[in-house]
This record gives sequence, structure tokens and C-alpha cells, in this order.
Amino acid sequence: MSGLTSDKRDFYGVYPITGKILNVRKASSAQINRNKFIQDLKKILKLELQKEYTDTSSLRYGRVILMTDQDDDGTHMSGLLINLFSFLWPSLLKLPSSFLIDFVTPLIKVTHETKEAKTFSSLREFKEWKEKDKAHATEWSVKFYKGLGSSTVEEGMLYFNQIDIHVREFVWEGDADGEAINIAFGGDPEKRKEWIRKYNQVDSLVRK
Repeated sequence: MSGLTSDKRDFYGVYPITGKILNVRKASSAQINRNKFIQDLKKILKLELQKEYTDTSSLRYGRVILMTDQDDDGTHMSGLLINLFSFLWPSLLKLPSSFLIDFVTPLIKVTHETKEAKTFSSLREFKEWKEKDKAHATEWSVKFYKGLGSSTVEEGMLYFNQIDIHVREFVWEGDADGEAINIAFGGDPEKRKEWIRKYNQVDSLVRK
């Protein structure tokens, strides 16, 4: 909230998530209906279960921005949120204008003795940079962001003032996307094991 100026609060709503998000693909209807987070989400956005959406005109907000930590736990949280919308409101993810957006903040910030600064949204990016500049690596001080709460008020305001460079849209490209989400969070452990076995860090998504 500290990153939002008073005028931006007329356009952005903020909802803090506490605890683990329910994996709706493995939950019963009763579990979904009594889940506080899902019920709050329905009220905030004015969502209706089993409704086929062709646009967002009936909703209170036009998009949902996922703001999670840049580490593996944050990626898992984003995945569970994508899974939730894919299972309960798949039509929203298929809209031409991306409904879900990822908000990318730094995982690591390095500052040079000259005050020059660089930020990295993944450990992989940081390691690649460090490897290329081994000779001068000690000239930089390193700050690891444990989470969104590690950012200062000034950094938070900068994120929102430069929001266009911090957001990444999730684009639905076809049935293969739905199948990938189902493999990750669905009930077939053998497919999931095979999917994980083929994981290649070099080719994996970099959040930028």
C-alpha cells in the first residue's frame, strides 16, 4: 500500500494473501465454497462461479495483478493463483486482453561504489552477470530481497511509477496451456513426474 499514491488508490485495490492458496483441482465443491480467500475474491471482483465471461464489464476490476516474492515460493504462489482462475473462471484467462498479470520486482540488487545500481529478478540472471564480471564483482554490494516487504517505501513508489516495465502479461495461447496447468496441479502424479524430469533450468522462464 505504501507504494500507491492517493490518486492511484482510486484505480488499484490491494488484497493481502495469508497462508497457502487452495489447489482447487484437488478440492471438493464444499472446500471451494467455504474457502475464505475464494469467497473474498468473488466479492472483491464480483465474480460468479460457472459464468462464461466474454469481457470484464461486469467486474469491479478489469485485471488482476499478482504480486508475489521473486523466489520459488512466490512462483509457486503465482502458479496456484493461475491454477485457481484456470479451473474456476477459464474464460477470463482466454480474453484477448490479458486478465492476469505478473508484477516483477527485484530478487537481488547490486550497487557499485560509484552508486550505479543493477537489479535482477532471478538468481540465474544474477549468477550469469557475476560470472561475466568476475574481476569487478567485489566492487558491488549485494542486497537480497527476502520478499516484497524488503522493498523500501521509495522503491515501492518507483515500482508503481514505472509499472509498465514491471508487469508481464500472461497470454493464453491454446489448449496446451490448460493441459500444462492441469499437469502441474492436477491429479496425475506420473505425468507430473515426467514433466518435472524434463525440467531444464537454462530453458526455464526468467521473470523479467
